Amino acid sequence: MIKLFSSDLDGTLLGKPDATISFTKNWDALPEEDRPVLCYNSGRLLNDTLEVVTNSGLPEPQYLICGVGTMIYHTADKKLLKEFTQTLTLNWDLALVEDAVNRHFHLEKQPSKYQNKFKSSWYWHGASPEELSALKRQITHSGLKVNIIYSSSRDLDIIPEYANKGNSLVWLLDTLSLVPEEVVVAGDSGNDSSMFRIPGVRGIIVENAQPELFEATVDLPTFVSLKPCGDGVFDGLLHYGVLKTILPLDEGERREASRDPVIRYVLGNQAARSLMEVELSL
Repeated sequence: MIKLFSSDLDGTLLGKPDATISFTKNWDALPEEDRPVLCYNSGRLLNDTLEVVTNSGLPEPQYLICGVGTMIYHTADKKLLKEFTQTLTLNWDLALVEDAVNRHFHLEKQPSKYQNKFKSSWYWHGASPEELSALKRQITHSGLKVNIIYSSSRDLDIIPEYANKGNSLVWLLDTLSLVPEEVVVAGDSGNDSSMFRIPGVRGIIVENAQPELFEATVDLPTFVSLKPCGDGVFDGLLHYGVLKTILPLDEGERREASRDPVIRYVLGNQAARSLMEVELSL
């Protein structure tokens, strides 16, 4: 029996508004005793993730894994799990990481809203595997151990050795006394690959996924949908038996899905503020 569903947001549950609204309808319709724990596993930082979840109309999850696996947030308690954060400090120094990047490479740093003290994010267009390996060697020479996450042929995240979407999910599973065989994951880009590589998990790759995710999972028995974004997620959840059928949207729900996203953002902003009253130490 599937007891936890961990999904990326952008390009997976988000990107096709009618499928996003349909996901909420069908997820909420599951009997409570059969409904898995819901965890959104996003590269976005916490407040950004909370805002987009509220404004998109997605169901509220029990957990958020944010910042490419550098923070775990318990929604009901409105707090970060500090025990996880403490695991990231070993062999990590943000200033040394950024010094190594600036001395040896000419990269554009991403805006501050994409940074935290365990995530150094840059734009690097078309980096080769050899260039990424050279970057990691330079940082290692500083006495640090890091993960290099590269996705969409542009986005570079340098994070602590233990941090990534997969390792943070494994930590959460241990905390909840769950095993990977009870978990389904879904994603569309390279920074999702560590979720799929957890031994025993069941994976859903949506049709619009980046080539890097297909390459990283080519040796895995992963379900690959021929449908994009949320429709592809539905395909996978039906395949793994989490959903038995798909409830259709009614006329009002279809109108909501077609509403201008700017209008939906404004209407959702009030609700988002109440969720974002979080004291961050990151």
